[in-house]
Amino acid sequence: MYSIGTFSKLTRTTVAALRFYDKEGIFKPAYRHMQYRDFFKTA
Repeated sequence: MYSIGTFSKLTRTTVAALRFYDKEGIFKPAYRHMQYRDFFKTA
C-alpha cells in the first residue's frame, strides 16, 4: 500500500485533490485509519 503522499507523487495529483476526491466519494482509499489514507498498489 502507498501513503497518500507517495500515491500523490506517483499519480502526479496533489494530496489536497486526493482528500477532496475521498470526501466527495469520487476516489476512495483502500484503507483509512483516523487521518491516514493508504492506497493499494495495482499490478
